[in-house]
Amino acid sequence: NIRFNPVRNARKPRAYGSLVITIAQVDRRVLDRFKSAVAGIGKVYGPYYQKAARTKPYFVYASGSFENGQATVAMLYSLLSPVKQEQALKALAIAKTYNDRPKLKSGPKLKGE
Repeated sequence: NIRFNPVRNARKPRAYGSLVITIAQVDRRVLDRFKSAVAGIGKVYGPYYQKAARTKPYFVYASGSFENGQATVAMLYSLLSPVKQEQALKALAIAKTYNDRPKLKSGPKLKGE
C-alpha cells in the first residue's frame, strides 16, 4: 500500500502528514527480506493479532518518512504494476505539495521581527 496520510492537529492550524508504504504479511521473514532488498529502509512491526480466532498473527513493514518512502518507490518503481505506479506517483505528488508549503513560525517573537 502506498499512500499519503494527512494528519490534522487541533492545536495547529495546518495539516501535516507523511508518505507511507506498508506491506502486511503473516511470515515475518518475507518482510525482513524485503527490507534487506530496499537497502534496510523502514521497519518491521508486529506481531499483530486480529479479533477473529481463525486468523494468524501478522507483521507490517512500514517505510517511515517521506525520504524513505521516496527512496523505496525509486528502487521499486520499474517492478510495480501500473496501478501501484499510479498510487506511488499520486502519493509522492501530494507529499511534495505538503512538504513545499511554507512553514509556520512558532515560539516567541524576537526583536526586529
